[in-house]
Amino acid sequence: MSTLSRTRGVRLGLGVLIFAVTTVITYQIARYRIFTGFQRYDDEGYMLVSLRSFLGHGWFYDVFNGYGPFHYEFWGAVFSALGTPIDHDGGRVATMAVWVLSSLLIGLSTWRMTGSMVLGLAAQLSTFEALFSLANEPMHPGGIIVLLLSVIVASSCFVRNRVSPIPMALLGASVMAIILVKINVGIFALAAVVLICAVCYPALARFRWLRPIVEVGFVALPLVVMSSKVGEPWGRHYAVHVSVAALAVVVALRARHFDRRDSKELLWLAGGILVVGLTILLATVARGTSPFGLFEAIVALPMRFIGVRPPVPLVLPSSTYVFDLLPLVGALGYWYVARNRETRPSRNWTRVLATLSILIGLSMAFAVITSITQFTPASTQIVPVYFRWVLLPFAWVALIQPPRTPDDETQFARLLLPPVAVLQTMHAYPVAGSQLYWATFLLIPVGAICIANGARWIAVDRRDDSVRRVPLLIGTTAALAALVVLVGIHLNQGLGQARAAYNSSVPLGLPGAKDVHVSAEEAANYRAIVAVIDQHCTAFMTLPGMNSFYVWTHQQPPTDFKEPELIALVDDAHQQQMIETIHSIDGLCTVENIDLAQWWGTAAAIPPSPLVRYLHHDFVPIAKFGDYEVLKHERGDSGP
Repeated sequence: MSTLSRTRGVRLGLGVLIFAVTTVITYQIARYRIFTGFQRYDDEGYMLVSLRSFLGHGWFYDVFNGYGPFHYEFWGAVFSALGTPIDHDGGRVATMAVWVLSSLLIGLSTWRMTGSMVLGLAAQLSTFEALFSLANEPMHPGGIIVLLLSVIVASSCFVRNRVSPIPMALLGASVMAIILVKINVGIFALAAVVLICAVCYPALARFRWLRPIVEVGFVALPLVVMSSKVGEPWGRHYAVHVSVAALAVVVALRARHFDRRDSKELLWLAGGILVVGLTILLATVARGTSPFGLFEAIVALPMRFIGVRPPVPLVLPSSTYVFDLLPLVGALGYWYVARNRETRPSRNWTRVLATLSILIGLSMAFAVITSITQFTPASTQIVPVYFRWVLLPFAWVALIQPPRTPDDETQFARLLLPPVAVLQTMHAYPVAGSQLYWATFLLIPVGAICIANGARWIAVDRRDDSVRRVPLLIGTTAALAALVVLVGIHLNQGLGQARAAYNSSVPLGLPGAKDVHVSAEEAANYRAIVAVIDQHCTAFMTLPGMNSFYVWTHQQPPTDFKEPELIALVDDAHQQQMIETIHSIDGLCTVENIDLAQWWGTAAAIPPSPLVRYLHHDFVPIAKFGDYEVLKHERGDSGP
């Protein structure tokens, strides 16, 4: 065995060991965080009850959640195979696995794309911190979307400079899976893949008209998706900002040299898309869902959600228009220089550009992890939450190829990542809640590539080997500094704080939630409500939807229609069916939380609809705990 082979083997073994240790640490932090707290808006309960219905009674799209079938097919298979109960404890373990695994995949992918173990570890820790919001959203489909995006990045890293059928098939399968979870997010991923395929494959490139059409569609997609909101300043600014970032990526791709790939891979890509699509759709139809029901769930209901749910807007400051202009001008300059070989920049300009690339990469990564507004008071935020979007148009910088530095083994991944990352920032529309973090975590590996490219760009311009190592040391030092800061964040908000928060709270102590810890007041209220339901109610409804109570009371929803948070998502015909079903139930109760309804938005959460009018007629209060009130139906002569 040669010295070089031994060195590579030692480096690989050391890397595996370090990543394994880091993963164990992130698992310990995630374990405490995921089991601390309960969000009263209760997306968690809705997802659990929906999944139980899927496994227990077959899947009918009477559930008004706006998510596609892959989420349910995937988790249904996992829970069934493991024999794990579908409850709060099991759901949180599953979400914890998604959180830790996604971080690991991004870290390993970054290591492979940059060749830097330090950058890979920094990316793993940064991604773990950026996905903190998963602890507040157990079993939310956003978790599986994050994991699938991480799989897309990881699989693309194995699309090498030779035919790579399996990675391409996995790439296509992951894209289709996202489409069948949340169609808009899946289309964003598909658009990025189509763009890179139009660039790289001769079978598509020979149609000269195809690439311009794909590029126009890629740039226009944010404007099309947000067309109903472009009349509002925040919506127009958001859409234009992402479109400018997409345009800069298109311009940079026009300047970038790349190797043509074997067009046979397109068949594997299409095969992955078709296999997953047909398998999931046929399995769902076999469970009893009609094709029309599938269309309603995958396409129609998400579109209806935008009109019913008041948006939670991402408001960007006017100053970001400057950041729209500067990177676009920079991308055009890069295109001009690349297309005119005689105007290549001088060595000094090369150093300046390399330094800027490193600074942009560091800023991009830190912007994602240091504006965790959901968990950090506004007065103590290091940077505002919108800052991650400010740097978005600089994502094209990751597409710059350092001179005389081939990246054949990961060229496809390096080309694909920036377009995917840019369009995924649209995930924060129309609700900029936890989606803020899921939409931007891919900017972390983009920033890592910028750092690696900047360091290499300086290095390859040096002729003396001893001097050549200096800029590499500078880049490595910068990355190490980033890692030190990240470790500080974890020390401050990591294992010790997570353990303290868990230990300072009390066990919820309800069925299916034995490991969940909440405040003493919350635990007392939830236990008291469950006790009242067990004693006085043979069945109950909730306003707005608070489905965790069905898990804690071992009861099923009294209708075949799971209760969404937003009653307005259920049309009057379905509401009338629900009324007819529950009217004959003796001992029917309602659990109501007006403050929670107002948090959702009164007009959307509890509108004057048939079901709401029925649940407010002949129901009398029997108990009140905090903001929760339990009411029981007094049997009378009034009809449904």
